[in-house]
Amino acid sequence: MSRALRLGLLFSSALLLVAASKPDRARAELTDLLVGKALAHEAARWLGQPYHWGGETPAEGFDCSGYTRFVHGQLGISIPKRALEQFTGGQSVEPQSMQEGDLVFFAPSGGGASLHVGLYEGRGCFLHAPGSGKRITRASLNSPFFKLRFMGVRRWRTKAANPPFSR
Repeated sequence: MSRALRLGLLFSSALLLVAASKPDRARAELTDLLVGKALAHEAARWLGQPYHWGGETPAEGFDCSGYTRFVHGQLGISIPKRALEQFTGGQSVEPQSMQEGDLVFFAPSGGGASLHVGLYEGRGCFLHAPGSGKRITRASLNSPFFKLRFMGVRRWRTKAANPPFSR
């Protein structure tokens, strides 16, 4: 049995034990984890797609917030289009509590006015649409560029848990 499979079985067993002892809270935490993993998996499917300012679909390409919106939409989770609205509307998460699927936000570079957003993949990495002429890629939260500009983490998991917004 591979190490990854053993770890997966161990992790699943631990979650089931927690769920049995505290059913409501554990069910919510397990749901968050599973949805987050599904979001990260879906986001990784689009690695290499071209950047396109204002883009929200694979056919046209993605900008950073269009990419995160599209990925969430693939799982039936509606989030706003603009990065600022994704930041102000999501559930605030402490960086040390970050989970796969959470959105990570960065201050603009070069004097721009808008935030940059990516989707946390785990192991210190996130996926994002970096800018014109580039493609969706994986980056490290520990790189000096992103460390300096890091603003926070937000979680979007269900439509009901988040405030309504207009497109």
